[in-house]
Amino acid sequence: MVPNYGSLVWWLGAIGGGLLAAVIGHFYNTIVEVTKFGWRRIFEPKSAIEHTWFGYHWTVHRREPTLVKSKWIIKKGVTTLFSVRLEHLNVNQATYTGTARRENGQIFMTLTSDQGKPETTIYRYPDSVGRSVKNIHGLWLSYDYDEYIACSACILSAVELSDAEAEGAIMYGVDCFGDKPLMEVKR
Repeated sequence: MVPNYGSLVWWLGAIGGGLLAAVIGHFYNTIVEVTKFGWRRIFEPKSAIEHTWFGYHWTVHRREPTLVKSKWIIKKGVTTLFSVRLEHLNVNQATYTGTARRENGQIFMTLTSDQGKPETTIYRYPDSVGRSVKNIHGLWLSYDYDEYIACSACILSAVELSDAEAEGAIMYGVDCFGDKPLMEVKR
């Protein structure tokens, strides 16, 4: 049977098929990522990092050391390994959103401020994959509240801590090297 190129039905089929191919081609990466997300959501076990956490770290506010308390929600991401939402519970109630990925046995998080000003904060924690943990110690790097570059030790805790407990837990999780401006997360 020879196609009738002058037929309206043939032209509608050709245009419809072309549009369908263009739409699928345009959204191909999104379709693949959403499919992978569904697969991970259904078949992969929940990672130890997927949790609602309480975070604590030191920063500088008006030239004074200040303990920052925050609530973290970490869950599987659609187009990334994990999505992260952080909300400061004291000082200025800032919120941040971002992503987390695994890198060389660590969880590497990049968060940006939701307050409209350009600010990126980086967190790095050991990856506790396959283990149930109560506290995860790490380091952060960003700006302090006075907008100077700052970094310090930090902790994610499965339970809310008092200020004194948080201070002790932060110090317990890092090794400092005497009078040198250097620290690392304890092994």
